[in-house]
Amino acid sequence: MDITKDRLPTGDLILCRDCLVHFSFSDIHSALNNFKASQSRYLLTTTFTNHLCNHEIRTGSWRPLNLEIEPFNFPKPILIINENCTEGEMNFADKSLALWDMNLINF
Repeated sequence: MDITKDRLPTGDLILCRDCLVHFSFSDIHSALNNFKASQSRYLLTTTFTNHLCNHEIRTGSWRPLNLEIEPFNFPKPILIINENCTEGEMNFADKSLALWDMNLINF
């Protein structure tokens, strides 16, 4: 299933761990719009809470992504679960799963 375009089932929660960090901004927006179209209530996804800048990449590459800043500007999450990441000499210690009510997110 392609989360950027295939019809997704409705559920209480969409868990999208370590995926959006590999997508271009355009593909992230497509996935988020598709999540919203599923009419699922919550999104639990990877975010890097202390990173201050989001960089554009080609889909398939990787970078840390903070969904609370430009160009996404998500509201404060309901819950943050820090993953205690030790990779990259602790440069990614802020890697977390964050929970949002999709009714409160504007894409």
